Amino acid sequence: MCLKYKRINEGLWISERSNLETKFAFLPVNMEYAHSVVHLGVHPQIFTEGKHGLGIYLTTDINCCLQGIAAQWVWGKSMLGIETQLILLVEFINHSSVITYMENKAICKEQNSSKDGNNSGMFYFLPTHKLVRVRYIMLYVKTPSTLTSNSSKEIKDLEDIYMRTVLYLTITLTAIILAK
Repeated sequence: MCLKYKRINEGLWISERSNLETKFAFLPVNMEYAHSVVHLGVHPQIFTEGKHGLGIYLTTDINCCLQGIAAQWVWGKSMLGIETQLILLVEFINHSSVITYMENKAICKEQNSSKDGNNSGMFYFLPTHKLVRVRYIMLYVKTPSTLTSNSSKEIKDLEDIYMRTVLYLTITLTAIILAK
């Protein structure tokens, strides 16, 4: 999904971007914030507390990002899936307040079990949401839905109802005309 919304501070973001470099990274987000992310972008309510304080923690490693957020149960009758994870691909301004670091500790369980113990991705801490804008929203389905679509049967049923209604109205109008 490509977002084409205009935030209030979009002009400020573009003017700031013209002077500085931008980078791309992944941000794990709880499903409960999906609606507000689509309409507002990254906002202070999704900040997390970490070793650099309260802010936005990004990574360039999508595997680490997927491990950073638990799969969350959504509506059980969803055609997409039952357990999903929401990941944002964001573009951020590489401002002087952005902290770039490598993390060799237990952030990514799966990667730390590798032979060298190093993570392949970079990590970024952003103290403010004004430096970030959402480019893509990725929905990962951990438990696929077993439901199947019945749309063709429903359409056929609607067509049958429509044809019966037209036939009924035609017979009724013919009876009224003949009665006069």
